[in-house]
Amino acid sequence: MTESAGSQLKSVEWFPTPGGPKQESGVASTLVKLGVGGAVGLLFYLDHHPVPAYVVWAVSGGVGAVSLASAAARQAIDRALGAFGRAVGSVIGAALLTVVYILVVTPTRFVRRVTGADDLHLRDADRASYWLACDDDTRKVRWIGSMFATEVRTGGGHPLRTALLLFALMFALAEGVARTQGFGNAVLYHADPVIGYYPSPNQNLARYGGLVRTNQYGMRSREITPKKRPGDFRILMLGDSTQYGGSYVDQADIYSTLIETALNKLGGPGKVEVMAIGANGWGPFEERGYLTKFGAFDADVAIINLPLDDVNRPLYGLMDVPFFGDLNPPTFALEEFLNNLTWRYRKSHAGLGKAWETEQSPLGIAEYGRMADDLHRTVSEVYGAILPGKSSGMGGVRNDSSMEWLEPLEAAFMAHNVVSSYPAGLFKDKGPEKEIYYDDVHLNPRGHQIYAEFLLEQLQQGVKLASWLGHGPSKPASNGDLQPAVNKQ
Repeated sequence: MTESAGSQLKSVEWFPTPGGPKQESGVASTLVKLGVGGAVGLLFYLDHHPVPAYVVWAVSGGVGAVSLASAAARQAIDRALGAFGRAVGSVIGAALLTVVYILVVTPTRFVRRVTGADDLHLRDADRASYWLACDDDTRKVRWIGSMFATEVRTGGGHPLRTALLLFALMFALAEGVARTQGFGNAVLYHADPVIGYYPSPNQNLARYGGLVRTNQYGMRSREITPKKRPGDFRILMLGDSTQYGGSYVDQADIYSTLIETALNKLGGPGKVEVMAIGANGWGPFEERGYLTKFGAFDADVAIINLPLDDVNRPLYGLMDVPFFGDLNPPTFALEEFLNNLTWRYRKSHAGLGKAWETEQSPLGIAEYGRMADDLHRTVSEVYGAILPGKSSGMGGVRNDSSMEWLEPLEAAFMAHNVVSSYPAGLFKDKGPEKEIYYDDVHLNPRGHQIYAEFLLEQLQQGVKLASWLGHGPSKPASNGDLQPAVNKQ
């Protein structure tokens, strides 16, 4: 090789990097990071978490300032963020792959082992292999012939049988998982043309860790007689799921039970009975329907319990809610799970928008007024307890669903001689939000306890309970004095 030829040889990369060398990040990248940090902080702030928002803003602002001031610092920060992202990705990937391995790969391998699958022929000792000694001539002829289908293949199960077995095993696994989440032991409801539906009588079951019992009238209360015994004091509560408590709250921890227990410790001339009838999805039409069908049970006091969005609920039947009737209860937990999913789909496509709510809510408010009139025929004291939503109850912004209907509802209650309350800020500084509220409106056990104390205070300000206990009310019993102060924000 000549010197001139050798000088023309050039060293090249065997595997050149696509797209050329990696470009260093510039000012635009820093501005994008600042924007992301600002957006994350804004989400914290809008979710009423100002301290994390300020921390995110301070960190992103400081990092952004340093990055803009120095290119070397910007590159160092990018490398640090890249290393952090890879570490977080590795941890998340390991966690997710572990879950997939345990919940998917392991059961799949078990099912395939049971069904006799052996793709690598690890258990096939007689199969020809390059790693086995050469077979004799007779075996060679037989195996070569098998490649041309000269023998009927034996062994292995029918594909349909294998598929059915796999389906049965996966169904059993899904059923077991659903039952661990509380499905499979459903609260049943009785369909009724007047009420729509109500909890089936005489149920006794444990669900989501909570005990649920209903009496002979479907109330989540003790057994009662149609008429009270001499000397006893009765409180009738009508409400929706916020009063019912949900299956995740034990019977002993719902506020109706707590009020009954507390009043019976005051030493009156007889026994206090709190008759709590409510159901998931109920509104004024179902509650008044129940009152029409069964009456007020000789109650001394009645309390209508509701969150604000109950005003826009029409008369539902069992076909409109994700519950099971007592004539055909579910056999499998997956039935309840799928029923709930299909109901959510139907609800999201039902077209119940703002225009519908604007027309329905006045009808619901008017129905509450008619229910109050029905109660006043036999009950002298009627209360309307409006449970505030999570933000309002915790002392934050009053943004309850259907908030615009609060004043019309309070006006209707006043016009029908109902003592109403909307205790905004009641739960402020009384515990962590997650211990008080289960979601935006339903209460956890701690919330039930606080709300029971509030309602008990309202009852003790009334004439009926004070008279039964043998002393005057804790405050003058006028409608104005019984109305608790509402925080205006």
